[in-house]
Amino acid sequence: MRIVESHLASYYRLCGLAGLSAGEPVFSQSSGSLKPAVKSDLTITNDFAQCFADEWVDAWNSQDLDRILSYYAEDFEIASPEIVELMAEPSGTLRGKDAIRAYWEIALDRRPDLRFRLLDILVGVETICISYESTSGRNAAEWLHFNADGKVFRAMAHYSP
Repeated sequence: MRIVESHLASYYRLCGLAGLSAGEPVFSQSSGSLKPAVKSDLTITNDFAQCFADEWVDAWNSQDLDRILSYYAEDFEIASPEIVELMAEPSGTLRGKDAIRAYWEIALDRRPDLRFRLLDILVGVETICISYESTSGRNAAEWLHFNADGKVFRAMAHYSP
């Protein structure tokens, strides 16, 4: 866990968020300055989105599951067509780090050569969408919804046919 905490400190520093403590909002208000934001006025800066996407892709390419999970809230939810196949969950949705850890362990075991290549980042209100190419050449996009602590609490995965 200490390695993950150290990595998060480096991530905060790289993304221009040095000095923030766990639980302190990382989003800016519409003024563009990094300061705590109220829920009704959250926006994500382009710098944060770029840094997050770079770190997220790097974490997946490292296949370090603790590092990958460090970007997500404890009770986050993910929806993916891959969940239907790998976890036999007809809804395609899993909730909580324990359930999602089990899913991602299976996925990483099946794809030891997994590599993502960042293609694009789309920025929204409280959200970013990371478009990437996977090892097989398949295009994918992950829609990530952030809480005020800068953690992903909802994710949706989309894949090219």
